[in-house]
Amino acid sequence: MTSIQQGFLFGYVWNPSALQKTAERQHLKRTEAPTEMKTVELSGEVQGIGLRRIAHGKLDELGVPGQAVNDARTSNVYLTAPSYAIDEVLAAIKERQVEKGKERGRALPDLEVRELKKALPLKDVRITPAMVKKFVSGQGLTDLAQGKSPSASSPEQWIGDRFRLKEEDGTLTGGLSPLALKQLKVKEPVYREQLDNPERYGGVIRWSNGHKEAPTA
Repeated sequence: MTSIQQGFLFGYVWNPSALQKTAERQHLKRTEAPTEMKTVELSGEVQGIGLRRIAHGKLDELGVPGQAVNDARTSNVYLTAPSYAIDEVLAAIKERQVEKGKERGRALPDLEVRELKKALPLKDVRITPAMVKKFVSGQGLTDLAQGKSPSASSPEQWIGDRFRLKEEDGTLTGGLSPLALKQLKVKEPVYREQLDNPERYGGVIRWSNGHKEAPTA
């Protein structure tokens, strides 16, 4: 028997205040339930369509944790989000594919979606101005145009948009997957071009050019 049915039996249905409190308790119970996270690997034509931006925009709209990060070695994207939100994010990405297809005069093929056995954890971080400076220098991103984000007005905004971090008093905060954290620590490249054309990024090969499995650590 539901609480509303009980209300009919005991007369609470005539008490709007009691019904409101019941609804609030039920909502609180749902929001307190642990969130099951899921990670899917997206492969195919994932570059040049604004996939990460669309994914982050949808996650912001839903008000849920999550992140999309590009793997420079494979060109694939790893999307981590609550299980119940994954389909909505993928639907938004599909809409973007259709739009891009019309712009290019051809339909883009569907992306391949593979669910990882275990969701990539999102670690809470605080990125200080010193860390931002180290990232820009270490990645060889001497200017924002080279970082392929002409709309960004500062390195902090560029990093915040790319990794879905929020700026608070000069510090970037948010949750990062293992791969994203490695990229921010300059242990992994952010672009495939850094591996193929290192001369454009300081002329130093900082990473091996080999491929790897899903970035779980």
